[in-house]
Amino acid sequence: TQYARAAQEMNWLMGFSTPPQWQLPEAAVENLGEVPPLPGAPALEPLALRYRLDLLRADLDRKVGVKGIELAKLGMIPQTTIGFDYARDSSRNSFIGPQFQFTLPIFDPGVVALQLAQAQARKADKMYTALEGQTRQDVRTALANWKIAADDITFYRERLIPQQEQNVKLMEMSFRLGNDDLDTLLNVYQSYVQQLQAFEDAVQAYDASTVALQQAVGLAWDRMLAEAHVQSPATQP
Repeated sequence: TQYARAAQEMNWLMGFSTPPQWQLPEAAVENLGEVPPLPGAPALEPLALRYRLDLLRADLDRKVGVKGIELAKLGMIPQTTIGFDYARDSSRNSFIGPQFQFTLPIFDPGVVALQLAQAQARKADKMYTALEGQTRQDVRTALANWKIAADDITFYRERLIPQQEQNVKLMEMSFRLGNDDLDTLLNVYQSYVQQLQAFEDAVQAYDASTVALQQAVGLAWDRMLAEAHVQSPATQP
């Protein structure tokens, strides 16, 4: 768009009223697609709790802590040996019978190991709870930023850019009729180009917020839409 406006400006500077002859090929023009719909935070938060890798690791630590407590409780059982004994003396008499042996700890029967395992499990639970709250907050923040960026794109595309294009057309007509000078026309071009640059900044912010939202949920965009049962406009019949 900036290239086309610059070509048209060159036409005016050279005194030609015809459309500019310098045209870009269609393949070089990148059109921004439609902004896809997205569910709200209540639909995305469960996805983040299911697929965020850091949260899955914290949940694994919780499970390991529970197993550690179970093993520590088993360690408090005295060590017991049950066997079968066979003996034979010098008179060739044989003795056969069961054998029992167990060790009874005096100082620490496993209480310390159990307390350490319980403390480790409590720590894992606290880490998981804190990370779960942070995950929900990340999803809400990323979704809010994405919605703001999407609204900015819609505002530029539907309101501001068409208004600027209308101003340019009116000023070109006024310049062609001799009501305004070239400086006024160039100022309108400059204002229009500034709005286009602001629109490009809004597109970049939209792309960055889209990536941040995918990171917050832990899923790629298409998978996130599929998991949330939302059909994008590109796939609608």
